Amino acid sequence: MATFAKSLVTAGNAYAGIGSRETPADICALMTQIARVLDARGMILRSGGADGADNAFAIGARIGHREIFTPWKTFQPKAGPFIPDTIPLAGSKYELPALHLAAAYHPTWDVPFGQRGHLTQGAKRLHARNCQQMLGETLGNLSAFVICWTKDARGGGGAESPEDRRRRRRAAQGPHRRRSPAGGPQRPADPAAAPARA
Repeated sequence: MATFAKSLVTAGNAYAGIGSRETPADICALMTQIARVLDARGMILRSGGADGADNAFAIGARIGHREIFTPWKTFQPKAGPFIPDTIPLAGSKYELPALHLAAAYHPTWDVPFGQRGHLTQGAKRLHARNCQQMLGETLGNLSAFVICWTKDARGGGGAESPEDRRRRRRAAQGPHRRRSPAGGPQRPADPAAAPARA
């Protein structure tokens, strides 16, 4: 692991350590080890202060060697230890630029309340703080690399968009069936999957 970490240090001095809140305990332990090795090599952790992967990385990085970006001041992990040195987005001079950047990339950012895909203000701040994990507090210093874990290497986590969740669920369910226009029996969505007619 030390050789791997040493080769990455030449890319820059900050990396993003992120992932799912449901990261398994053995992977969290590995993330903490990786953070310790990178910390010893002078790397700065950028993470989001959530349970699971974020917290595992934070445990392995010393105060002064981590930038824990949170969406608001009182945001803390529910299950992990208290992280004292967080950088809250809400109320900071970088809040509006981070929100604008997240809005430029999120497919349902402007969906009105009550409609499918609507994001709450809290969800928008979670996405905006993700921008800081990648680009630093001022949004002008790209992380050298990202270390991440999600189930089956798919999207997920607390800031996953509703559309991403729907896509993931549909993929897990397999081929979809749809109703005929007349409301009759269901037929396969894929014509090739339909049984041959006599």
